[in-house]
Amino acid sequence: MLEKFKMSLWDLFTFFVTGALIMIILKFYQITIPFEFDFANSELIKGVFYGILIYTIGIIFEPISNFCFRKLIKIYEWRPLFKTLVTLSKEQQEVYFPKVKQIIIDKYGLTDIRTDYYQIAKAYLAQKNIENSYMIFLSRFGFYRNLSVLLFINLLVFPFVKGNEYSFSTIVIILLVIFIFHISLYKRGRQFYLYTGNEIYRNFILHHH
Repeated sequence: MLEKFKMSLWDLFTFFVTGALIMIILKFYQITIPFEFDFANSELIKGVFYGILIYTIGIIFEPISNFCFRKLIKIYEWRPLFKTLVTLSKEQQEVYFPKVKQIIIDKYGLTDIRTDYYQIAKAYLAQKNIENSYMIFLSRFGFYRNLSVLLFINLLVFPFVKGNEYSFSTIVIILLVIFIFHISLYKRGRQFYLYTGNEIYRNFILHHH
């Protein structure tokens, strides 16, 4: 119960941080909300409004971030650039997945090529209320994924919007710094994504012996 509570707090934190960063980025690019609100000079009402707005933006950005991250995986991992990620991926696909697939086929007779063995294993753990860390890993993945995607978007936008305000050498340095942070966060997010799958597969296998 405590772990679920911590996970919920982490998700809440992730949405707020993501929404707040998006608001900061929009302000940096001088993009403002196209309408105004009268808060009757109440700082409390204003704070609540912007708190809800930031949280909502974080939630809306979630599917966008997920889509972009899947595209980034195809860009970065067409060749083995990250040894750690390659190791985790091979562990999942070559060690755990075949075993999980065989268990599900033997126990449930699900052999259709459209069968999502990962989701079945995940649903099994949830149904049996088996304690594990995969939801914590998934929450961490969401946090690092969002930050990585936001930085990637800035890599594309910054030169066009702010290019006239800085010298060429300054722009190059800024983009290099952004890229370094982006690739570091991407790697971290991808690690937690693979940790999630491996944790699900491991627990599924252990509870079928």
